[in-house]
Amino acid sequence: MQSLKNGRWLNEPTKAKASARELSVTTDAKTDFWRETHHGFVRDNGHFYAFQAEGDFTAQVRIRAHIEHLYDQAGLMVRLDVLKAFAILSDFSSDQRAVTATLCYETEAGGVGR
Repeated sequence: MQSLKNGRWLNEPTKAKASARELSVTTDAKTDFWRETHHGFVRDNGHFYAFQAEGDFTAQVRIRAHIEHLYDQAGLMVRLDVLKAFAILSDFSSDQRAVTATLCYETEAGGVGR
């Protein structure tokens, strides 16, 4: 198992702490990842703690998050570059918590879940 101390930040938050087995983050306000959605948003300032992977890999995570407000999210993202990513996350939308999968390939392809 890889130590969580070995990750590197894209958009490091003001408050974060990594140990060998746990990552704790308090997100900064107004941060997110969006690609040219139907709302017209383009954002790439979300917090992303990255590990390099080559070839096939398996990731196993446990997420504990205080998800209370519209668009609050926590999850796992596989990111090839700024235009190509896949995320599975717990979020808050439509007044309820949900599990969502989102595929982005040049534009936001949308998500599915509940």
